[in-house]
Amino acid sequence: MILYDDFADSDYTGWTVGVGTWQATNDYMEKTATDGNSGDYFYRALTTFNPCTYQFDFYLNSNNDVSEIRFGLLNNTSFEGTNGYTIFIQKSRIAFARTDGGWPFAIIDTANPENGFFGTQDKVDLRGAKHTIVLKRDTDGNFSLYYDGDLLGTSHDIRYTTISNIVMSISRTNDYIDNIIVLDTNVPDVEGYYYDANNFDLDAATFILNA
Repeated sequence: MILYDDFADSDYTGWTVGVGTWQATNDYMEKTATDGNSGDYFYRALTTFNPCTYQFDFYLNSNNDVSEIRFGLLNNTSFEGTNGYTIFIQKSRIAFARTDGGWPFAIIDTANPENGFFGTQDKVDLRGAKHTIVLKRDTDGNFSLYYDGDLLGTSHDIRYTTISNIVMSISRTNDYIDNIIVLDTNVPDVEGYYYDANNFDLDAATFILNA
C-alpha cells in the first residue's frame, strides 16, 4: 500500500495546493473558487511507477458542460512543461495521454470511434454520478485503463519510466475527486474488478469484485 486517501478526515493533509482554492470538508477534494480554470491543481510526491495500480473516484456535476478533471503521473509538480502521463476526463470522454513537455499525445482515447467504448454510436454522459477509474502499469510498460470495472483500452509506452509526483486538477466547482488509492503492484487483469473504497481493507488490501 502506497497511498489511500478518502478525505474522510475532512482535510487534505499530505497534499500541496499548487494553484486555486480547495477544500475537503465534504469528505472529498473540490475547488471552492476560480470556476472554469483548468490551471488549478494540487499534488503530492509519489515515485511508485513500476509496476503500479492507481485508482480514484470522480464526480462531474450535471450542470457543468465543460468540466475537465486531470490525473497526472508527472516529473513536475504541475501540468505545465512537464513529462509523464495524464488521464483526462470530460463530459463524454476519457483519455490517457503521454505528456511531452506539457503537450499531451493520446494513447488511449474514448473519443476515437475506433475505440468502440465511447465511440460515436455510443455516446455517454459521465455527469451526475460517481465513477471509478483504474490505471495499471506493469514492469514492461503496458498500461490498462478501466472505467467502472470495464476495460477502456491498453497501450504500451516506455518513453518515461519514472515519475516524481501525482498531480490532480479540477476545472469546475461542484465537481470532485475522492478515494485515491495507489498500490505498488498490479491488480488482477480481469474486467469487473477494482478496489471497493467503501470496504477497503488497509492491512490486507483485499481485492473486491464490483461487477
